[in-house]
Amino acid sequence: MDHNALIYPNAAPGLLGRMLARFGDTHKDAAGLGPQMQGMIALGASGIAKVEHDYDGHQLSLCSAHGVIAAASSGKSYHSRIALRSAQTFRDAIRKTMREERLTRRTERDIWISKYSATKSKVGLEFANGGDAIGHVQTLHDLARDEPALPVEMALTMTDTTRTALIKQLSLCPVGGLITPEGGQVFDKWRSDDFPTVNSALENEPLALNRVKDGLIQADPYLTIMLPVQDTKFNEFLARHGAQFFGSGLGWRFLFSIIPESWVGTETNRPLTDEDLALLKCYHDRSYALLGMMDASVRAGLSNMGVKVLNQAAKSRMAEYRRQLRELDRCGQYAACSSFIGKMPDHVLRMAGQWAVFEDVEGDIPAEYIEAAIQVVMYHLNVHRLLQAKPPRERQEANDADLLLGVLHDAIRYGRPPTRSELMNLALNAGISSAARFGNALGLLGSEKKVEVSRTGRVNLVLSNQAQRAPDTTRRIVSPIPRNMDGRFDAM
Repeated sequence: MDHNALIYPNAAPGLLGRMLARFGDTHKDAAGLGPQMQGMIALGASGIAKVEHDYDGHQLSLCSAHGVIAAASSGKSYHSRIALRSAQTFRDAIRKTMREERLTRRTERDIWISKYSATKSKVGLEFANGGDAIGHVQTLHDLARDEPALPVEMALTMTDTTRTALIKQLSLCPVGGLITPEGGQVFDKWRSDDFPTVNSALENEPLALNRVKDGLIQADPYLTIMLPVQDTKFNEFLARHGAQFFGSGLGWRFLFSIIPESWVGTETNRPLTDEDLALLKCYHDRSYALLGMMDASVRAGLSNMGVKVLNQAAKSRMAEYRRQLRELDRCGQYAACSSFIGKMPDHVLRMAGQWAVFEDVEGDIPAEYIEAAIQVVMYHLNVHRLLQAKPPRERQEANDADLLLGVLHDAIRYGRPPTRSELMNLALNAGISSAARFGNALGLLGSEKKVEVSRTGRVNLVLSNQAQRAPDTTRRIVSPIPRNMDGRFDAM
């Protein structure tokens, strides 16, 4: 499948559709801006409402994961500024207004901890001295019931992906966003043992972490992910963790878009009109208000979350769509993406629910929202198909991969496996002229299962390939034997 056949659809309703029509009016801008605005909406909507399943009544959270795989110089940061400015403004405002609240709440908690510890000591002394500890035990129970809650620590732009950091942050504020315009740093840090936790957070499943210092930490999370990432970084990530990423199911939860290198520079440069500025203001005002509603819902304990329900026409369309997906799965055209096809109904329901919250739809979700969401999710299916197909690389990249494999063979034969940075230095000396070319070559070798990167960062040959190629001695320069060692081993 050609990249150019993947056109992000402008199917979203209302204000979001108008934003895409104006600021996503090229294929590149639509693929960069559409998912990022969707991530912004998901962040706010996930803490306000849920959506009811069309056939079993189960209530789905509105959490979702989005990724933009973009070539260099494609304007990822520009799209992020348009889509996520409201989240950054809201985050800064929350930090200022919550400073005094945090100090007050922490002081109250410190006082409570002192009382609780003192009462525990009294209970211990009474038991040790044979006294009556009943009164102190009752006081201990009363204190436990009145334990002050930790202050809400809103984190709209988390970047630490470790299991410990994620659970700890989501325990302070259950609604959070793994959102950054530099998604490469997240993919660089991600490890396969983080994937189950992220999966659970995206599904609004309870999380727990038992730490010696802090005790039991529990979270009922609503996590949103929005990560624009450069294509070379993403290829390297797949080389390291691609099998676990998709095997754990996390990869299939992502709604990816693609901006190929051929689209770079195709954007339309024109000054913003008064109408454009008014549209931007309308979008940011609504996004900011949505985050304010989410914050109020969090402070109320998420106890009054609404539930969006499909109207009858929308339910009929979903039933028809499920039949179409079964036929699509059986035809074999998307055999490599059957796991994503299984999740597509939930993706559609969540997207339609997010739009309904953002557009403040009164009553049930209409069939038009379901139809529009189907178009967008079908686009993401085709992106996954492209990612799984591993299309032929350009000749330069294939040549670089062949050269890099020879360099790695030589390095391992005459020493231990090199780190990624060591291998890059060797590759640059061998003729791979840039870090981008090195990243593409390493990603290609990883996708072909010829190399793997260990947790310590060392690049190893996959065993089945080690005997397939002799080291290239033409690139190796052997220094002469030092004079003081000449003839030393003649007697051996």
